[in-house]
Amino acid sequence: MPNSSLVIQAKNDMLVALQNDDRIIEALGIHDDEDIDNLIADSDKDALSKKRLFPHWFVPKTQDIAKTYICIEAGVTAIERRFTSSVAPKTYDMATITIYVLSHQDDLYMNKAGVSAIRPDYLSVLIDEKFNGSNEFGIGTLQRISNEPYSLKNNVHRYRQIVFQAVDFNDNMCEVIP
Repeated sequence: MPNSSLVIQAKNDMLVALQNDDRIIEALGIHDDEDIDNLIADSDKDALSKKRLFPHWFVPKTQDIAKTYICIEAGVTAIERRFTSSVAPKTYDMATITIYVLSHQDDLYMNKAGVSAIRPDYLSVLIDEKFNGSNEFGIGTLQRISNEPYSLKNNVHRYRQIVFQAVDFNDNMCEVIP
């Protein structure tokens, strides 16, 4: 059975992929931030992960400047196989990666030529393009299973929840052992 530590590594790898994507950075509105030099300086790439990209659900308590955040959660569920054999395991693991794009309502609208979408919607498209069908994160091939809009009860934040599942978390579960 796969080790759950793969999920931690996948989250970290996905955060790195996001912070190194210029289109994602631009869509987050970071170029409008007062601290852009600190956020995207080559010497401090991790600063972005501490301020706009999170390996967990994050809602700011207070904000001086309206911002957008990307949060990643992950989990593993054991699925019992319908058909078993002496060479295949009785269960396999299904990894689920959930990405949230959370925007303050004052940061919803983008100022980008050719883009007529609100920030969470546009970022969800970029994230879908980047991760759907990818097998670069050590958990199998990711397949997007949902992309839904939500609003927090405070009516100040809107978000998109994009859910991916690894469709073949354990590549060798169907191999025949001689």
